[in-house]
Amino acid sequence: MFGVDCSFEHLADAVPKDHQRLHLLHGDVTDAALVPDLAFDIMIDDSNHTTRTQVETLLAHWSKLALGGLYVLEDLFVVRLPWGGEASRKSRSFLWPYSGYSRSPQNRMLPRHPQDLF
Repeated sequence: MFGVDCSFEHLADAVPKDHQRLHLLHGDVTDAALVPDLAFDIMIDDSNHTTRTQVETLLAHWSKLALGGLYVLEDLFVVRLPWGGEASRKSRSFLWPYSGYSRSPQNRMLPRHPQDLF
């Protein structure tokens, strides 16, 4: 399991330091070079909840998702919340049709490359 965060202060007491299967990476989640080129079965984006970061993260890591794997985006539409940040009502128009889909050969609705969404 890999986790990426720009700050580990909130994790100091929650995560064992010697856990062999947990790898915490410090940095910007939109940096494709930060996460190893492995075939991940599931990727969960629970970053800063802005449309810009969600799209950049998807573009950076889509190729690392195994065929049949799941890419989960949390808190897609936070525009109505006070902390919605850069979230845009436009995000619904290009991401909503793809919710619930995986990178599966049987699911032809989802493009092979995420940039084909735009």
